[in-house]
Amino acid sequence: MSFSLVISYYNSKEFLKLLDFIPDTWFVYIYNKSKNKLNNINNHNITIFDVPNIGRETDTYLRHIINFYDILTDYTAFIQDDTHNHIQPQDYFNFVEFVHNCQKNNHSFTGYPAKYRKGSTRPQKRTFNNGCHFASIDIPKDAVKICAPKLNINLPDQYITYVCAHFVCSKNSITNKNIDYYTKLHEYSNNSEDYSVSKKGYIFEHMWAVIFL
Repeated sequence: MSFSLVISYYNSKEFLKLLDFIPDTWFVYIYNKSKNKLNNINNHNITIFDVPNIGRETDTYLRHIINFYDILTDYTAFIQDDTHNHIQPQDYFNFVEFVHNCQKNNHSFTGYPAKYRKGSTRPQKRTFNNGCHFASIDIPKDAVKICAPKLNINLPDQYITYVCAHFVCSKNSITNKNIDYYTKLHEYSNNSEDYSVSKKGYIFEHMWAVIFL
């Protein structure tokens, strides 16, 4: 069984501490959106891609899915760089176990119960009813409802998602959709139709839980 970790890096190097816990058998892909090169990372299982700083982590995740579609590992974990906020150092070892348990339990998609900021003690969830979340402060309450039909995303009447776009996917759950589907998502996420590119980062954060259905 093969595993990979995809990291969207922009301005926090806290994720480097998490890498000390990642098994050597995992493939690690760092998408560098900062202006600086990542030096002194000389691990055989780590690949660094310097990419444009567009589309937040949405661009990173979809870029990886499209480019690796035919050679995806059995399970892929997707995370942002500020792991001290969303995973937190005391849970780095547990994060690896979390990913392995997704495979052991044959889960196709599992959102990681991310915390919002350093010092937070509980994960933050969002409940969407008919594509609307009435407590959202980052996006209009009906943004998901507006975007999803245009992208052929089937919205359940209700679903729950965690904040911060950390999740684990099986290869089968990803390839259940063809590559054109992800290309369309990628193109939409990086243009200003309906909402700004920056705002769409927040919208996709709340759609990952249903994108692979």
